[in-house]
Amino acid sequence: MLNKNQVVEYEKALIGSILVDKNSFDKAKGLLSSEDFFDVKNQLVFQAIDDASEQDFAIEPAPIIEILTKDGNLQKAGGSEYIDLLISEAGLTSNIIKYAEAIVEAAKMRSVIIEINAIQDTIRKKHLSSDEVLEQVEMNIISNARDGSKSEFQNAKDVVKQAMDDISKKLSGEIISGIPTEFKSLDKILGGLHKGDLIILAARPSMGKTALALNIATNVAKENPVAFFSIEMPNKALMNRIISSKGRISSRKIYEPNRLTHSEMTKLEFASESASKLNLYLDDSPGIKLAELVWKAKRLKKNKGLELIVIDYLQLLTVGTTHSENRQAEVSIISRTLKKLARELNVPVIALSQLSRKVESRESKVPMMSDIRESGAIEQDADVIAFVYREAYYKSKDLDEDDQSQQETQVIIGKHRNGATGIVRLSFEPEFGIFLDGTPRIEGSE
Repeated sequence: MLNKNQVVEYEKALIGSILVDKNSFDKAKGLLSSEDFFDVKNQLVFQAIDDASEQDFAIEPAPIIEILTKDGNLQKAGGSEYIDLLISEAGLTSNIIKYAEAIVEAAKMRSVIIEINAIQDTIRKKHLSSDEVLEQVEMNIISNARDGSKSEFQNAKDVVKQAMDDISKKLSGEIISGIPTEFKSLDKILGGLHKGDLIILAARPSMGKTALALNIATNVAKENPVAFFSIEMPNKALMNRIISSKGRISSRKIYEPNRLTHSEMTKLEFASESASKLNLYLDDSPGIKLAELVWKAKRLKKNKGLELIVIDYLQLLTVGTTHSENRQAEVSIISRTLKKLARELNVPVIALSQLSRKVESRESKVPMMSDIRESGAIEQDADVIAFVYREAYYKSKDLDEDDQSQQETQVIIGKHRNGATGIVRLSFEPEFGIFLDGTPRIEGSE
């Protein structure tokens, strides 16, 4: 860890290099802000440089001094003499990223120390149990965690090229720009699962949302590593579902294997061998907390690689160790953190979500955005919101799911931040927990 003097030297080297070579600011600005600087003088000078850039002023000593003077900060920033000093102590422009990363790391460490001191102060003033202390630590970490991803400004020319490449692919008939789900109708609307997206898959119980998520996960896991967090169902039960769908063996017979015929036993062996080859990582930790899920996903990404995260389901996640009195605020933290996780790991995150019971009281049972439990933050953070709806479920509630014949299922794309909304029609075979492709109907776009 750098000491204070070393941090200040890095700050001087960075700001000086910007004043010497104004093009260096574009690289630094994407990595840090004025609040990251330890020395107040450096905070003020960097903020003045940022202001100059925003106002299209030249990043040179004279405009910077003018801005500091206008804001009444010139003397606090050490005067014009300090600007000259910074230029004389400028570092190499080739080291600008190194300086910025060191300054950010030091700022993060100061924040950690402040949090630790605050927690210690709370412990001294209040009589807290160990669980209450841990809950406060987890809440502080999740609420205040800084996105670990590093970004730099991109020139418009480069971004235009990327956009035109995507348009060219679509014109040539290539519709998949993300990870294919292998449901052609779904991929046609979504363009696959896009890295960095938070995708909400919502439905009432028994609609098949877990089955659909599992179908997608196993399809992706043929080629790519997938993490499936199952908070509600144990891993063995999930694997039984996978084997059932792959072998087209009745899920009931999986649990009662003495009823399996000779041909079904052959299918079972084939399906289990196929399932064992999946690049699928299952976690069935009951009551898993958000901080633990994030940590596990990051560790898996680092050690094994990761291309998709599935969470079944969002409302079972908790932030702390005890029940929160403000569940809506807690869901807001969960939703925001999952979106940050998708961006940081550069993977799509599919989070399943329950719908409220008010759906059942309406004449039309077709779900809508407001039906999502604690919907405000979820609706805001999600890139895609899809509802799973089977009309046949309401017409045949007196039948066991295994007794229901193949049923049409609507996947209603209610929100698509970067594309069209619409309805995808799939066929669901409840006996095997498998979905089959249908034909999309695009109804509009955002």
